[in-house]
Amino acid sequence: LEGRLTLRPLPDLAPGLQLSAFLLAGKGNTAAAPDWEVMALMASWESALLVLTGQWVDATGNQKGTAVSPLGRALPAGGWSVFAEGRLSSRWSLIGRYEIYDPNSDAPRDANQRVITGVAYHLGKGNTVLVDADRVSYDDPTRADFTRLQLTFQVKY
Repeated sequence: LEGRLTLRPLPDLAPGLQLSAFLLAGKGNTAAAPDWEVMALMASWESALLVLTGQWVDATGNQKGTAVSPLGRALPAGGWSVFAEGRLSSRWSLIGRYEIYDPNSDAPRDANQRVITGVAYHLGKGNTVLVDADRVSYDDPTRADFTRLQLTFQVKY
């Protein structure tokens, strides 16, 4: 079962503001079929020069059915994220994202933090080239942090 509700609460005062709620309930895809539930909230605002979003998620289990305890109980997870895109011109923009996600809220020191920063060049007609740096760090000292540089071509046809 899945559903989403999206509202534009102030269409005249803030036409770029949008609020969404997403709910999902099901069973994981294993023989044990553990519960899988997601509740996510998102707020976004868009203008000609700036895009801002904030997201929050609270979940139990996962679609694969693998996010379970040794006793087969679906594990709680959750996190939040913020994103911004500043449009410098019709061709150039800067992006930034920060998130914290905990894949098992019952376990200590397993959360991670992610920071993504980048620059985009918009070729026109929805086609974009993006260069970004993605840094993930872990609360668990036995897991190595990593940084990735990435080049993405978005092609719209």
